[in-house]
Amino acid sequence: MNKHLLITGLGMLFLSALHAQNKASHAIPRTVLVPVPATTSVNHLPHLQIDKHLVRQDDRVTGVNANGDTFFTGGFKRNQLHGNWISSYPSGNLIDSGRMVKSIPDGEWKSWYPDGSLRTIRNYHAEKLAYVKNEIIRKNGRSTFFVLTDIAKQNASAANQMMTAAYSFHALDNPAPQSNSLEKRVISNVSHSSYLAPFTECLHHGLYMNFFPGGIMKDSGYYKNGVRDGLWKEWNSDGTVLAMGQYKHGKPYRDWKFYNRQGKLMYIHLYNENGKLKDVIKRKV
Repeated sequence: MNKHLLITGLGMLFLSALHAQNKASHAIPRTVLVPVPATTSVNHLPHLQIDKHLVRQDDRVTGVNANGDTFFTGGFKRNQLHGNWISSYPSGNLIDSGRMVKSIPDGEWKSWYPDGSLRTIRNYHAEKLAYVKNEIIRKNGRSTFFVLTDIAKQNASAANQMMTAAYSFHALDNPAPQSNSLEKRVISNVSHSSYLAPFTECLHHGLYMNFFPGGIMKDSGYYKNGVRDGLWKEWNSDGTVLAMGQYKHGKPYRDWKFYNRQGKLMYIHLYNENGKLKDVIKRKV
C-alpha cells in the first residue's frame, strides 16, 4: 500500500492550496496527499524525551541557556510534563503557553511570532485522547464512538498521524524534527521562524486558529474529538475572505464558497453526505 493516504478536506493542506488557485477564476482545488508514516501505530506514537540535564526543582523543569537565562519552564511530575508551560524568545516575548497532563496538552494552547503577534490558537483534550486510543485498539468491535476509530479501520497510520503535534502544526512549514528531545525542540523555536510544540501527542477538540505575521487571521474553525466539524473560514493575507464552508465528521459538507480578492464569489463546491465532491458551480466575475 502507498505510504500516503488520500484524505479529502483534512488539515490546513486542503485550504492552503487554495491560495495559489485563487489567482485563476476557473481553478478547482486539488486533491491533497497528506504524508503518513507507514509504520505508525497507536502503540507507537512518538514520545517526548525529557532531557536529564535540565534543571529540576520539586514539581518544575526549567531550560536555561548558556547565559543563564530561562527560556522555558513547565510543570513536572513522574518524568512527564504536567501542569502549566511557557517558553520565551531571547527578547522576552512568549513563544507558547498552555497546560499539559502527563505530557499531553489539555485546554487552550497558544503560540506567538517573535514580534509578539499571535501565531496559532489550538484547543486540546488529554482525556479524550486516551479514550480514542483505547477505542482504536479495540476497533474491531461492533460499534464505535469516534470518527478517528473509523478512519483507523481503513488506515491506522492515518488516524494516528492525526493525533500528533506534527499534524497539528503541519501548516507552518516546520522542519522535520531530528529529535524528540524537549530542549532541542524549544531551542529550534528560538533559532528558526517555524514552530515545534513541546509535546508529540495531542487531540484537537475545540477552536482552531492560525494567523499571518502581524495578527491577521489566516483560518478559523472547530475540531470535535480529533476531526474538523462545523463552520470553517480562510482569509487572504490582506484580510479578505478566501473560502468558507462546513465540515461534518472531518469531511467537507454541503456547499463551500470561494472568493477572489475583490470579494466576488468565484465558484461553489457541492459535497454529498460522504464528503465527495458532486458538483462545481462557477460564477462570472
